[in-house]
Amino acid sequence: MYENEYLETQVMTAPGPQLHLMVVDGSIRFARQGKLALQEKDFELSHECLNRSREFLSEMISGLNPEVAPEMVGSLKQLFAYIYRELALADIDHEPEHIDKAIQVLEKHRAAWVELIEQLPAQFMQKNDAPTDWES
Repeated sequence: MYENEYLETQVMTAPGPQLHLMVVDGSIRFARQGKLALQEKDFELSHECLNRSREFLSEMISGLNPEVAPEMVGSLKQLFAYIYRELALADIDHEPEHIDKAIQVLEKHRAAWVELIEQLPAQFMQKNDAPTDWES
């Protein structure tokens, strides 16, 4: 019970860049769990985990605002769609290599995002109710 309340508080108080990082982390976590389940031939659990990972990717895609930087948003949509596709193929084909590819790209995106957060001015890392430029 307390863990859920803690997570809810984190999500509700996180600034946009930090919230995106949390979504990326969620996608990675469920992809890894899906891979483990797949390796153990627990196809039902693998499907559930890979589906959760894809839900996080859908959130990332829907959170992109093409009005801000159309080229960058287009590139990110393609990147996230590639990851989504690899996870879907892993789910269909039961091939963990697809998950490895997805996780590799997600981890590179995460590393770049962390670097970006470290360079952002403090005012961008404060929670406010108005959407930021990278949120829709």
